[in-house]
Amino acid sequence: MKNYLLFICVLFLFTACKTPTYLSSPKDFKDQVTGLHFACKLDGKTEILGEIIEVDSSTIKLLPVNGDGLMTISKDEIEKGDVIVALSSDDPKKIKSWSTIVSLLPIGHGYFAVFTLPITLAATIPMSYDAAKGVYRVNYPDNVYWKDLSKFARFPQGIPESIDPKTIRYLD
Repeated sequence: MKNYLLFICVLFLFTACKTPTYLSSPKDFKDQVTGLHFACKLDGKTEILGEIIEVDSSTIKLLPVNGDGLMTISKDEIEKGDVIVALSSDDPKKIKSWSTIVSLLPIGHGYFAVFTLPITLAATIPMSYDAAKGVYRVNYPDNVYWKDLSKFARFPQGIPESIDPKTIRYLD
């Protein structure tokens, strides 16, 4: 019986380790035509979520999720912000399934399950909770500089003169 448990543990170890699939590969970036979303808090009051359209040396232009038309926000107004890269760090259903399976493993520990079950649950419950609500974010100003925010914009080099900013809308 111990050999089967050892085999199952090794099998879980190798199947749980994989490269994340939530980010585009560099070859796909040339086809990405929208900017990433930016959630920011302005001077402790207003919270705004919108697609990054353009970033220059002192302002950021966002297309708000709950409104239409561009918003221009000064760099000095932003208390903190997050560039939202992906809606989840991986497939939330898969993470929940694996955390449920791992939670059941202490059953095979016999009497030691009294000790290992609480430890396992302490690790898997928060992991499952984070997977359900989690998003992959890059924090501004902690993890990304202002000058680097333009990389995440729909128009990284600025809105072309041939495009009227009033006509910019969400792409379906």
